[in-house]
This record gives sequence, structure tokens and C-alpha cells, in this order.
Amino acid sequence: MTDEEQESQPGTVATRSDEAPDVNAAGQVFSPKDFRLNLGTRLAPADESPPNLDNPAIRKLTWEHVVPERAESPATSATTTAPLPPPNRVAPPLPPEPTTTLQRPGPVGAPMPLDVPQDIALEVVEDSVGEELTVEDQTALDEPEVDEPVADAGEPAEPLLESPEPAVARSNPVIVEVEVNRLSSVPDLVDDDSPIELPPITPSGPVLAAQRSAYSPVLAQTLYVPPPQRPATTTVAVTVADLKPQRPKQNRKRKRPLLRTFMTLVVLFGLFAGGAVAAKKYLLHQPTWSAELKPLADGVATQRGLQFKLSVEMTELPVADYAKRLATSTIDGTTDHASAWRALGLLNGEFDLEAIGRQALNDSPAFYDPASKTIVVSGDLKSFEHLYRFALRRSLATALLDQQFGWSTRLSTASPAAALGIRATIDGDALAIANALAVNDAPDQLAPEFFAFVQGHGNTISPSQYAATITGRPGVVMRPTVTSLANDPVALATLEQATPSNDAVLDAARLPSTVVSPPATQGMMFWYYVLASRIDDGQAWAAASRWTADSLATSNSTPSPCVDATFSAGDADGAAVALAAFQAWAGAAPAESTTTVIPVDATHIAVRACDPGAVLTAALPTKIPVVFGGAGVERALVQSAVSAALNSRVDASCVVAAARARGAAFSSPADDAPVLAVDWQPPYVAANSDLAVGCIAPGG
Repeated sequence: MTDEEQESQPGTVATRSDEAPDVNAAGQVFSPKDFRLNLGTRLAPADESPPNLDNPAIRKLTWEHVVPERAESPATSATTTAPLPPPNRVAPPLPPEPTTTLQRPGPVGAPMPLDVPQDIALEVVEDSVGEELTVEDQTALDEPEVDEPVADAGEPAEPLLESPEPAVARSNPVIVEVEVNRLSSVPDLVDDDSPIELPPITPSGPVLAAQRSAYSPVLAQTLYVPPPQRPATTTVAVTVADLKPQRPKQNRKRKRPLLRTFMTLVVLFGLFAGGAVAAKKYLLHQPTWSAELKPLADGVATQRGLQFKLSVEMTELPVADYAKRLATSTIDGTTDHASAWRALGLLNGEFDLEAIGRQALNDSPAFYDPASKTIVVSGDLKSFEHLYRFALRRSLATALLDQQFGWSTRLSTASPAAALGIRATIDGDALAIANALAVNDAPDQLAPEFFAFVQGHGNTISPSQYAATITGRPGVVMRPTVTSLANDPVALATLEQATPSNDAVLDAARLPSTVVSPPATQGMMFWYYVLASRIDDGQAWAAASRWTADSLATSNSTPSPCVDATFSAGDADGAAVALAAFQAWAGAAPAESTTTVIPVDATHIAVRACDPGAVLTAALPTKIPVVFGGAGVERALVQSAVSAALNSRVDASCVVAAARARGAAFSSPADDAPVLAVDWQPPYVAANSDLAVGCIAPGG
């Protein structure tokens, strides 16, 4: 394209060589020299040429310096006569530290900062035509100008334009990076190195009244041109929202948080109030005792090393009412035990709860009722001063252990065998406490009062010795064991907190079992009293000590109900001992009971017996077995061995097994375990105490 063709194209921008300019093309063609201007000098008038266009200190600014990797134009313009240098990708050296501190303007929406090479001098083009400035240009002119030294390679930096205001010196100069707003309408650059593609610059005609290109760069040195701001819509939105009619749903949404807050506060205040009441009741509240019970309760708590959580009320009843209530506290009165117990020999005649309670009353003239959490006292007990205090201390100790270990709660789900084990352990501790306190309370007067109290009731004989024993004196077997653990409160608490699997815990020669018996299990002591009702106590105890499990079912067959039961032993030898005892027991049964005993296998025995009737059994003599067989005297032997060994550990099962192998039978009533055990020492203990020497545990 010739020069004449360039002149005919409107908006054409061309370059020229360093030779002399063409006179004919001076009006339409621009060269780099036309853009050279020293900003530090006075602007020349329109009729004078700029004096520093040929200053070599000013370098050329090309598109490749602003956009280094701009895509090449598909068609090279013919007007480009001077080649463009390649973009400089190597970072130029940092400029010297400025002598003045530059203040960056802080408008809203600052553009992304861009590092400009130091070897690029910015050119300012003066609009010679006198057109109106755009918004960006006007904003740029309104901003205060700040000098920026521009240095070429090897030359000192000189200020291009003096600032009208003196620079304020600071102690710590801050290096300010030059920000360049490349294109006001181009999005900000991202972190990757990919180039920004811009449309090629097409040749155009003379720049007389050319419009500003949409992609024309805004080259700001120290000036900041803010981007066009979006019109604020917050006020309009709020206004429109205020003008909208409020719907009922919005009102409900406002009320719901208030309701939730109110309900939350109510619940929190309720929890705080409940906690305060509980703390006052159980932590801060001291039990309020009557003047009669307070010294007794304090003595029991001190002796046991525990504290009462609540005070216990006391109720006094006439003898007849007391006896019946005492029996029903242990024996389930809603279940008909008469037929089954008569068939097995546990009951002689009618099932009379008052008669059972009267015999138990001699051993327990006062008791703690776990159902009502109160102490019930016989009406004729107060006249016996020392026995009265003994009975109340025993009852208070039982209540204290219930508050600490909750044994009464475990009774509701325990089998009959496990329930007897729980009662025996708790009552054994209560008897030990009462006997320990009785030592300092005229023990020489306690025994005479006890015998006088028993004679006052006419030595009532219970129709069921089993029912009277488990009601009146369940703890006489475990009392020696609890006494031996008096110096080990941790072991004693562990014993009383655990629920035994069955009543085999009363057997000192048996290891503790971790297998819980079925709910209908009757237990070892049940079968001891079944056998002891008709045969020798020693033989009955030898067979009962081999017990491991049982089952019992009642059938309403004619002409009388019958019982079908099984007795299980641990091994064949134990089953043989038990079979011999049951066969002797069946031979002493009434003919009307049609009792049969059959071995099922090596370890199981089947028993079948029918109810002979209340009239027939009442005519038979009543046999009173030794209380809990040999369990009481065997544990007394173990306690004596432990006391004699001092700090050595005695193997209880070894001592009991050796005594049983010796065959030293206990006799009644000399070896019967009493409730009052002050200075009680059965002859059985003295006869077998030498066996403990060979039962010291290794390392004990």
C-alpha cells in the first residue's frame, strides 16, 4: 500500500523509518518520535516543535511491551515499516529506592496490581484536536500526580514531573509497586501465564477524529483510574421490601423464635430448680431423726463407715399384725405354695403366714421393710431395753446398706435362690454391726432379755421351718464372713454390691459362680430343707452341698396336685450322694404322696411327689432341722482359721473340704448358728481348727 492509499484510509496509524520525514505524509502519518515527550519540561506551544523528541533517554513503548504474547495479526499491515523488538521476559533490575513516598489512592474496587518493567518509559499523548475527554481521562486528570523516577540502563533516575506539594519524608521508606490499569474493560488477569487474547489492531486512516477503541490501554504511571461503579441497589431493595404487604407467615416466623426462647428458658429454669432441690435433699439436707433413733443411727453409721442419705421412719404394730407383715416381707403371699411345699415336706398342715411370722419374730423382733422403706417394730419389744436397741440397730444397718447399695431393687428381678443370697449377705452385715455395738451395751443383760422375749410368745412352732428360717435369720450364715472382712471395706462393699447367681454363695467350700441361675431356680438351701424335713441333717447337708441346678413345676392332677422336679449335681459322685439322700427321704414320705425318685443320667435326678393334704401332714411330727445345715458352722471355722493366721491368707475351700472329709458331724442345737453371737463358739470349730494349718495359701 502506497502513501496515497494510507492517506485515503480513515484512522490509519503508520510508522516510519529513522530517515527524514516525508513532507507530504506529515499530516497523516505518526512516528515514535511524535510520542516522545519529556514530562519534566514545559509544554511547547502549538507552533513550536517539541525540543526533546530525539532524546535517547526515552525509549519506545510498543504493544508487545504491554501485552507480551499478543497473537500475531493474520495479515501483516503494509504500513508497518519499522520492526518491533521482541518482548522482554527477563525481569529488569529493581529501581533505586525513591526519595519520596508515594501514596496510593484508595478508591473502592482497586484493580489487580501489575509490575511494569523499569526500562519502559511511559509516553503521554496530548490531544491536539481538542476533543472532550472521556470519563476515564477526566478522572485521571483530577487525581494528584506523583513523580516517578524512570531510569535507563546505567543512567540515574530523573524525575519527569515535579510534584506541586512537597514530599513527606518517613523513617521507613516503603517501596510502592507501579500499578497499571491495562484495559478498563478487560477482566483482571489470573494467576496462570496464559496470554490475554486481544483482537488485532487493524490499520485505519488518519487520526483526526478517531473514536477511542474499546480495547485501548489506559497507561497510568502514578494515577489510578477506578472502574465504573455499579449503581447501589440496597436502598431500592429495602424500599421495595418495606412497601410489600406483610403476610401472616412472616408474623409466625417472628413469633416462633420468641416462643422457642421462652420454652428454652422455662426448661432451663426447671432443670436448675430440680437440681437445686435434689442437691438440697441429697447433698445439703441432713436426715432428720427422732430423738429416739438419732443416737442409734449415728452409732450404726460410725460402725459401718457409711452415712445415711435419708432418715427412716419407724412403725410399731401389734404382735399378730407384725408377725403376718414380717412373713409377707419375705414369702410371696400371692402365690399358692401350700400344695407343692406339702408334697416335698416343706410345709406341715395349712399355709399360715401368721404362724410362720410368729416363729420368725423371736429372731427378728424388728425389721426393715424394703417395700415401704420403713422400720417395723413388734408392739411388745419396748419393754426389753437392750434387745430393743439391738433389734433397731440391726434394722437401721439394713436400711443404711439399702441406701448405699440398693439391694432391695435387685430383689424384684432375682430368682428365689439369688434373693436368699442377697438377704443373707445384707443381714449378715447388719447382724455383725449390731453384735459389735452390743459388746459395749451391757451384753450380760442382752441374752437374758432375749430368752424372756422368746418365752413370752410361747415358743411358737412354724408349720414351715424353711419359711421361718429365711424370714427371721437369713444372715446367721454370712455373719462370720462379714466379720472377717471388717478390716477390708473394699472387699466387703464388692461383696454386697454384687448380685449372687444363687444361694450357693452360702457354701464356704464353693467357688463363686458367674453363671446366673434361671428365674425359677429354688436353690441349694431349698433342697436342704426338703431333705432335712425327713432325714438326718448331716446327710441332707452332704447331698445339698452337691447341688448345681434345679427345676420345679406344679401340675393340677387329680386327686391332688403333684410336683415334678429335677436335682442336678456337679459330677457323678455328687449325684450318687444326692440320689442316696433322696431315696431315704422318699421312703419316709407319706404313702398318700406317692413320692418317686429316679436317676435321669449321671448327674440328674427326677423327683415326683403329690400333695397328701393338710389334715394328714398335720398329724405327722414336725422336725426342726439345723439352721442352714452346716453352712453356719463351716463359715465359723473359716473365720477362726483366718483370725489365727493373722496376715496369712487361708484357703477357705481347703479348710471346709478337709473338715468334711474328716467326717466330724455337727449336732443340734449346740452347733446351731444363733442370732446373738456374742462370744459364740460352736464345738465344731474347736474340733476342726487344726485343719487350717495345712490350708495356708502359697505366698500368704
